[in-house]
Amino acid sequence: MAAAVTILNVALWVQYRSTRSALEAELGRRLEDVAVALAAVLDPGQIVAAWAETESSAAGVEAPLFLARLREIQDAATLASITLYDQDGRAFLATTTGIASKSMTDPLYQAEVQAALRGSSVHTALYRSGSEYLMSGFAPVPGAQYAVGVEADAKFFTNLQRLRHSLLVVGALSVASLVALGIFHARVQDRLARAEASVQQAESLAAMGRMTAGIAHEIRNPLGIIRATATRLKKVYADPSAPDEKFDYIAEEVDRLSAVLDGYLGFARDAPSRLESLDLVPLVRRTFLLLQPELEAAKVMVEMDLPETSILRGDPQRLRQVLINLALNAMQAMPEGGTLRLRLTHDATHVLLAVTDTGPGIPADLATRVFEPFFTTKAQGSGLGLTIVRRIVEEHAGSIRLDTAPAGGACVELRLPRA
Repeated sequence: MAAAVTILNVALWVQYRSTRSALEAELGRRLEDVAVALAAVLDPGQIVAAWAETESSAAGVEAPLFLARLREIQDAATLASITLYDQDGRAFLATTTGIASKSMTDPLYQAEVQAALRGSSVHTALYRSGSEYLMSGFAPVPGAQYAVGVEADAKFFTNLQRLRHSLLVVGALSVASLVALGIFHARVQDRLARAEASVQQAESLAAMGRMTAGIAHEIRNPLGIIRATATRLKKVYADPSAPDEKFDYIAEEVDRLSAVLDGYLGFARDAPSRLESLDLVPLVRRTFLLLQPELEAAKVMVEMDLPETSILRGDPQRLRQVLINLALNAMQAMPEGGTLRLRLTHDATHVLLAVTDTGPGIPADLATRVFEPFFTTKAQGSGLGLTIVRRIVEEHAGSIRLDTAPAGGACVELRLPRA
C-alpha cells in the first residue's frame, strides 16, 4: 500500500512537471503574441514624445496622457503591467509601480529586453510573486529603437494554478491515507505485541507454578524441623531473667522463608492478597531489623526517612516480601558495599516509598524488562524478585516505577493508596 501511494505521488509529480512545462511554453508564446500585437498598435512618435517628456520632467511626471492609454490596454488585455524600454534597455514608463513593475525593471530581465531591442520577441520563465504565478513577454516596437514588456497577472495562469491545486489535493489525500494506514498498522502491531506478551507471561507463570509446586514439599519439611529445633533451643538455653531476641530470629526467619514460598505459590496460582489496615512504618522498621545481619555483612548502610505513621490497607506478609526483595536487589547491586536509602512520605490519597541505592543503576534499555518473569542480569538470579514486587504492588492498586537516582544508582518508587 505504501509503495503504491509513493508510486502514485511520483507519477502525479512527473505529470505535473510535464504539464507545467507544456503550459509554460504555450503561455510564453501567447505572451509574446500579446507583446508583439501591443508593439504594433503603439505609435512610435508617441513613444518618443513620452520618453522625451519623462526625461525632461523635473517633477517626475510620466507622460500622463500616454500612460492613461497604456492602462486602458492593460485592463482590456487583463495584464498585470505594461512597461516601455528605451534604446539603452532602461524602463522609462510603466503602468504600475508595485511588485509587477519592479520585476519588469529588475536587471534579471535585461537579457530579454536586449533581445527585444535587437528585434526578437521573447518571454521569461514562470516565476512567483507572493501567492501568484507570473510571466513576462517582450517585443520590439516596429520603426523605433524601443521595446515593450507585458506581464501577465494570475488570471492568465488559471489553468496552471488549477492543475497545481488539484495535484496538491490528490497528493495530500494519498499522504493522509498512508498516515492513517501507518497508524492502523502500528495499533495492530501494538495489540499483537501485548497479546504475545500476555501469552508469554501466562506461560512463564505456568512454568513457575510447576516449578514451585514441585519443590514446595521438599522445602516445607526442613523449615518445620528448623523452627521446632529453634523453639526447643530457646526453652533449654534462654535465660528468663535476661530475654534475648536473637532466639526469636531463627523462628522469624523460618516464618519469613515460609511466607516467601507462599508468595511464590500464590503468585503462580494468582491468589489474591489478604488486605487489612496496617501501619507501614513499624513494618518497614521490623523488616530491616531482620535484615540487619545480612546488610552489615554486605557493608550496606541503611538510611531511613520515615514519618511517625503511615496507614494503608495491605497484606503485611506480601508487603514485607516487597521490602525484602527491594533490599536484596539493592545489596546485589552494591557488591562492595554502599548506602541504601528509604524515604516514606504520603499525601492525601497515597503512600509514597522510595528505595534508592548507590550502585551502577539500571540501563535505560532494561528499565522495563526487569519486571518480566525470569529476566535477570545476575548470574545467580532467578528473575522473579521484581516481578513479584510489581505483582504485589498492583494487587494493592498501586504502581511501581524504576528510575535513576540524581546521584546515580537505581531508585524504585512505590505508590500505594492510603486507607
